[in-house]
Amino acid sequence: MAQSKEKLNTVRNILMLLWSNMGMGTPENIEEIIQFVFNDINKCVDPIKWNSEDVIIAFKHWIEAQAMSDKPEQNDGFERVCTNGLNIPSHQCPSIGDKLNTVGELRNAMSELSDEDQICIETIDTQTGDVEDLYPMYMDVIDNIKLRDDTSVNEVRFCQMPNNKPDTRDKQPLVNAVIEDLKKSMALGDYTVLDELLKFIPWEILKGSLPEEMWEQFNSLNENNTNIWGEIRSDFREDDIILYIDAWLTDDDNEEGKVIAKVNVRTKKVEYLDNRARTNSYAQEIIQEHL
Repeated sequence: MAQSKEKLNTVRNILMLLWSNMGMGTPENIEEIIQFVFNDINKCVDPIKWNSEDVIIAFKHWIEAQAMSDKPEQNDGFERVCTNGLNIPSHQCPSIGDKLNTVGELRNAMSELSDEDQICIETIDTQTGDVEDLYPMYMDVIDNIKLRDDTSVNEVRFCQMPNNKPDTRDKQPLVNAVIEDLKKSMALGDYTVLDELLKFIPWEILKGSLPEEMWEQFNSLNENNTNIWGEIRSDFREDDIILYIDAWLTDDDNEEGKVIAKVNVRTKKVEYLDNRARTNSYAQEIIQEHL
């Protein structure tokens, strides 16, 4: 009993120091917070090998619990303001490493960065996992893009600019020659060259060449290569904190599995060891189960 009281007081002191360092006053519901953090540590952390970092993580859990509460009128004692102006709690605003869809989410993720920081777009080959950096770039804005719900938005595009001097040769004569050769091949029923050329065209551009009423039937086919791995499991944990995401290419029992990602189940951070797992829907399905 005495040890529990001492531990509770230690939690209290660490929280008070944390709030002081953050420039925050003491919240009105301090006892509720302390009890939550105390219980969270007892449930998730070794009863002997715990420290101030565990208190901070437990406090984050408390904030998350308040945000998920079905009682929006409840006062948690702190003011949380989303820096991007979106009408959602600040902890839900996308940050570095999260998926970004809108300009508001991009502003929030970059709010801590300096104007002199560099921009680079990283692309991932979903087949090989190879990474390519695209820079420099320019920004283009397409006005009045109509969405499926009949609302209109501006679409911001970040477009790659060539690092090297662009090829200024007139390609049209070569294109005309290829077209003529294709006509001859297709007249004989040979579509090999056309098939290979079309495979070089990005998915969305190729789909856009079809009538719009046909797009829907191809949307379900673009699922980020769900068949890269035959099986993905998350059975092994290190110290009950680091969860290993293991993948196998086939169902062969003799095949050695490969760790494609690690998930910290306490901080919810993901370390990718295979970049293909970032965009692969099968891998993301397994990973999201633990986030």
